Amino acid sequence: MGRARNHVDTNQFTISTTPQVAELLKMLVQMGFYGKNPAEAAERVLAAELNRLLREGALTLTNKSLSELRAANKVSLSRRPRRKSRGKAS
Repeated sequence: MGRARNHVDTNQFTISTTPQVAELLKMLVQMGFYGKNPAEAAERVLAAELNRLLREGALTLTNKSLSELRAANKVSLSRRPRRKSRGKAS
C-alpha cells in the first residue's frame, strides 16, 4: 500500500548542490531521522534552519504573512506535527 497523500500544500523547487552536500544529505537519510530520500532530507534541514532564523529574529515575517500563516495553521515551517510543550519546572 502506498503512502498517504500529503495534506500540506507544497511548492516544488529545483536546486543544484555540490557532491559534498549531496553526500551529507544521503547520510542524514541513512540515519533515519531526515526523510526517505535526499530531497526530503534537504526540505527538513531547510525548514529547521528557517524556523531557527525566525525564532532568533534574524528573519521576520510581515504582519500580513504571519496572520496568513496562522490562519492556515502553518506557523511552523516543518511538516512534522508540533509537540505540546511541557511547562518549565519552577
